[in-house]
Amino acid sequence: MLPIVISEEGIKRILFTEQHDKNCLIEINLENQLVIVGSTGEAFPFEINYFRKQCLLNGWDETSYLLNKISEIENFEKTKSITHQIGII
Repeated sequence: MLPIVISEEGIKRILFTEQHDKNCLIEINLENQLVIVGSTGEAFPFEINYFRKQCLLNGWDETSYLLNKISEIENFEKTKSITHQIGII
């Protein structure tokens, strides 16, 4: 489940459309962060944390995300170690 927040106007438009079109489909477009009302094409934006969005889009949990970033983490650690050694000299 992905709890999202959209504008009050967006909620009203979605409910109005749903009341008048019982077959109306509502699409949650995570990549573009939009709630789209199928029968009208209206789109309402929502915010989501970047980390959570990447995990959901890629099917990762927290550990998978970190494993995917292992080369970046290793490079950071090398840079940190070199910087630390220079600071000591």
